[in-house]
Amino acid sequence: MAFPLYTGVSIPTDLTAANKSLIFDKFYDWKNLGGELKDQDKTHNLKKLISGGCGEKAAIDAQVESMIEIVEALGGQWTVFKNSWHFITGMGNNHPLENGMAWHHTLGSPYLAGSGVKGLVRAFCEEWASWEKEKVERCFGKAADKTSQGNAGDYIFFDAIPTKRPTLTPDVMTPHMGKWYEKGDEDRHTFENTPGDWHAPVPVTFLAVKDISLFFGVAPRPGRGSAGELAELMQALSDALEWVGAGAKTASGYGHFEVDEVTLGSFRSRQESKSQEQITHYVSRFEAENSVQTECLNEIVQQAVITRKNEDYDTARAEHENLKKTLETFDVFLNGFKVKVKVFAEIERKAAESFIDILMEKRNYAVEEIEKLEKHLKYLEGKRPKTAKQAATLDELASCDNLKDGARVIKNYIGGKGGRFDEDDKHIITEFFIEKIVLIESSKKRKRESKDYKKWVDAEIYEKFIG
Repeated sequence: MAFPLYTGVSIPTDLTAANKSLIFDKFYDWKNLGGELKDQDKTHNLKKLISGGCGEKAAIDAQVESMIEIVEALGGQWTVFKNSWHFITGMGNNHPLENGMAWHHTLGSPYLAGSGVKGLVRAFCEEWASWEKEKVERCFGKAADKTSQGNAGDYIFFDAIPTKRPTLTPDVMTPHMGKWYEKGDEDRHTFENTPGDWHAPVPVTFLAVKDISLFFGVAPRPGRGSAGELAELMQALSDALEWVGAGAKTASGYGHFEVDEVTLGSFRSRQESKSQEQITHYVSRFEAENSVQTECLNEIVQQAVITRKNEDYDTARAEHENLKKTLETFDVFLNGFKVKVKVFAEIERKAAESFIDILMEKRNYAVEEIEKLEKHLKYLEGKRPKTAKQAATLDELASCDNLKDGARVIKNYIGGKGGRFDEDDKHIITEFFIEKIVLIESSKKRKRESKDYKKWVDAEIYEKFIG
């Protein structure tokens, strides 16, 4: 077998658009395979590798949007952090440079594995936040031992992936006492493995991330966890990234992060816009699927308006009962729909809630129209004669063409009752005068509203024609 494995393969000279993960891990330009590290121009190779950034923007955008949808569908939370200084991930991975890098296999850019995110937050909760052991094991899981088989935690920690193309940089560290670190535990100490200021520094070049913005997501497993606990975990994640750091060399200031407000705001704005489009789509679908049930509300309003113009009490009452039954049928449908909403995914549930709000607004309008119809029924009921004598008097009044004849009919009616004139009589009889006076006075072009005629009838008519 020939070494290296890519012998004979033509590597492009322009690495601007190349997959930096593949180049770094599989096609690293190692001039003298098996030679001494000092003979390698590592800095030159790294600068050539990092030209043009890494990762493909379209692929990164699609991956982040997919992750957001998954996290939100599970009822989780997500956020975005950016590094405040250089970041190193997977530094212990095997590589000719002695220091490797953890690359996302499909995005071709550095990332922080979900297991690393989980370990970081767990360590913070145990050592810094002083969480109780039972709570830690419930949230993060418990390893198997002699007494139990172990269990997975209540929460899922997703890979921290870049939200935009990261930029890389060659970095260097200069350990001063390499032999001491290598052989300091030997029984016999020599000039080389004894710590002292006579040791020469040995620069070690390695690859680091200069600028990166990472997406972090945490979600509860189905049927487990709580909103309050999830909020605590997100706060612990934020504190751990800011104060402890992620990746390698955190004690030297590497791997510390802060909230990326700009990118976070941009993603939230895009998600809100996308969510609104999805909500609008679902609302339209709900309206189409339930058009028969919802159209009845419009019919209630239209029929109530028509019925209020009907002066026949029995007909109006029958229609009123029909409209109430129609509304009751709609309420059965609405309550059933509310039950179905509980199992919808988040976006569909929000759309369903918006659809319910639309229906409730229409329903309230329909109820108002039914209530107006009920007032009309009370009015018609008040006009109905309570006795046969009243009915006969109203029939006689209907044939009167002037106030004088009407007054004569009413006086005969009152005389037949021994001069008594109660409120029912007043309400029924004055309808005659209101209609006749409005007709007469409008012909004289007097500008009064109906309520003014009513007042005038109450105050003057009885004195003039009945008193």
